[in-house]
Amino acid sequence: GYKTISGSFSHLDQKMQDLYGDEYVTRMKQDTPSKYIETVLDVFCEDEFKVLESAHEKDIILYDRGILDFIAYCRAKKIPVTNRLIHEAQSADYEAAFMFHILKDIRIRNKRKSIDVNESHRIELAMRNVYSKWSVDLIEVPVMPLHERIEYIRNHLSKL
Repeated sequence: GYKTISGSFSHLDQKMQDLYGDEYVTRMKQDTPSKYIETVLDVFCEDEFKVLESAHEKDIILYDRGILDFIAYCRAKKIPVTNRLIHEAQSADYEAAFMFHILKDIRIRNKRKSIDVNESHRIELAMRNVYSKWSVDLIEVPVMPLHERIEYIRNHLSKL
């Protein structure tokens, strides 16, 4: 079977807003970005623990962002990478990572953030560098219809 863990910053940020309130999270992001990342990491690790605790030995765990993505995000945003992030990354077990191509017309907006194609490219480059440094195989997922992408990913997962 498969288990999934959402490590997307928008998902984790929303959970933090629910826990601590919008104003507190916004201030923390602006005033102490390293503290913000550490708090996001706490929320992520709590979610990860719950999923891993319920997983069976043969389950494949799929991360929608993981610890290495946190490091890449910090580097792209020029936020210092904490010792805790490095420690968490050293204990992570990545067999491979799927890399999705950035769509030309990407523009993500919600009430907390706005990401354009240039920022997406900076984050993607940082992710590629981090995954390379940690010797994680990158599997490129080409742009194709959703049902084909799902089949493409399933085929690669069956080989792991």
